[in-house]
Amino acid sequence: MECSSDSESEMFVMLSADGRVFGCGEGLNYDFRAWRNFIPLTPPPPSSLADVTGTQTATATGTYVDELVRDALLVDSPLTAGATFWMGADCVEAPRCALEELAAAIFTFHVSACDADDFDPNTSGIEWWVQSRPSLQLHWDKDEEMRISAGIFVHPHLSTVTYLTDGGGGGGGEPQAPTVLFDGLTVPTLARHGGLSAPAALPAAPAATAACASFPEVGKHIVFDGRLLHGVLREMVPIPVPPPPPPPLEPDPPPLPGVLGVRGTAKRGEAAVEAGSRAEGVPETSGCREGRGRRVTFLGNVWLNHRPKGVRALPEGMIPSLRAPTSMPPAVAVPTPIIIPQPECAPPPPPLLRLATGATDGGKARSPDSSNGSGGGGDGGGGSSGGEGGGGVEGWAEMGCYFGWSGDDLTLSGLVPAGLLMRGGRAPGPAPGLEQAQGGSAEIGTVRVVLPEGCDVRVVENNRRRCRRRGEEGSADAAAAAATENDTEAKRHRH
Repeated sequence: MECSSDSESEMFVMLSADGRVFGCGEGLNYDFRAWRNFIPLTPPPPSSLADVTGTQTATATGTYVDELVRDALLVDSPLTAGATFWMGADCVEAPRCALEELAAAIFTFHVSACDADDFDPNTSGIEWWVQSRPSLQLHWDKDEEMRISAGIFVHPHLSTVTYLTDGGGGGGGEPQAPTVLFDGLTVPTLARHGGLSAPAALPAAPAATAACASFPEVGKHIVFDGRLLHGVLREMVPIPVPPPPPPPLEPDPPPLPGVLGVRGTAKRGEAAVEAGSRAEGVPETSGCREGRGRRVTFLGNVWLNHRPKGVRALPEGMIPSLRAPTSMPPAVAVPTPIIIPQPECAPPPPPLLRLATGATDGGKARSPDSSNGSGGGGDGGGGSSGGEGGGGVEGWAEMGCYFGWSGDDLTLSGLVPAGLLMRGGRAPGPAPGLEQAQGGSAEIGTVRVVLPEGCDVRVVENNRRRCRRRGEEGSADAAAAAATENDTEAKRHRH
């Protein structure tokens, strides 16, 4: 067990051998799971059910999400940017706004399997915040102040993501970056020591057992073990396949004799399409007008028997500017579970052609149907390089994502089945190789790939940064030494 106390706030935390807060969370499910329609809307009264149509329900849901996105962007404004907010377990029955209602629904939903005495409501709750950004470098969720002040990594029991926008749907925008996480990649001893202060001989970092990807979809909700490495990797966005060209339009007939000009300025096919689009009345699913084209997510970390240091409730002064809760007591979410496909993955085919890391194809990786992968720079200088055999679902990528306390202390080594992960985001239509054994097509947009032997995905030290900090950059001898050190490090991790 690992213990720490903080003299300033008299905080005491006890961690179990698996790195979680000790003595609670017995009933929690730590598996990667996903749901659709995670919107805590109050159902209409039974007497009015017959009068409510599907279009009305969809319109009401769309309006609610629109306002939720507006509130999220307000909370993510420069006045509160980077801040996280707390909602205690003893306050989930009295949310002050719709965002807190969503936070309460997430906490209630995930701790429903716990016994009443499984955690202390006075020190348990949900830490929530909003992100409006296209990508985010790899990281571990943790009590940031505890890491800085005491050097202790305290992780939430569960990490969750609720998507408020997406790049497709009625908005017709570009695909957005997926949330990517790695089963088994908890904080290694190397990261706990912080870069160059680490001793020379450390135990090998754990290897990832699976890679998971979740592409944004309005109302979609995912949850996973709060100890796992994850991020929003823009280089994992597949280049969308362009739609087939429309059929040629018939030319307008010539004007009648004696009539000046032509019959109109719009072509017949275009006018019909425009009128048909207006007549459909289908609510857009890419978020509100303010959030169109932006990747807006609601993040919630479930903490049991530990409140992150320095995290406060949403300021009272912001409440009047936000949408009120849907109902009191607050509405709960009744989502639809997503069957997450887990396709089999053959070992990476040697040899792998490794390309230089860099921003190509507009910072995106190639479509899984491309013959070669390509690198792409995400936030924090992240990138990847692909290899031959990238066609179909057999494309592989060597991850070159840099992250850490200084931005590039650590890097992710090994090979990731980028083709399978990116194909999880292909739409519309089924994805070859992702059919479920239970029959039918797999869900598009969420996938978990078990990593076979030979991938060796691990967190290692960024040796390029070590050379730069020692003033050896540009030296041929230093470059050769770094290459040798990298090879030695890789061999050590493989055994």
